[in-house]
Amino acid sequence: VTLLLIAAAMSILTRPCSVRVFTRCEHVLNAIKNGWPKQWEKAGWINAKGRPVGNAREWQQVMSALKRHECTFQTGPHGYQEVMLWDLGKEA
Repeated sequence: VTLLLIAAAMSILTRPCSVRVFTRCEHVLNAIKNGWPKQWEKAGWINAKGRPVGNAREWQQVMSALKRHECTFQTGPHGYQEVMLWDLGKEA
């Protein structure tokens, strides 16, 4: 789900931007930090163990979307967290 949300968020942006992505998904954070998606892409979406990458289609969407933007990934609280939680509570 995290990969689909990142790809959807990036698709909203109409011009190249500098983007900071906040996520608690350790798999996504580790993969991006270690450069695995670029390695998988070069290897035809085969991982280091010689197996097809799980969620390859979703990773392809994310990598395609990220190419247009300067992105950083991080975890933890951010300045918009309270606003977003308030908005979610308002809709409930």
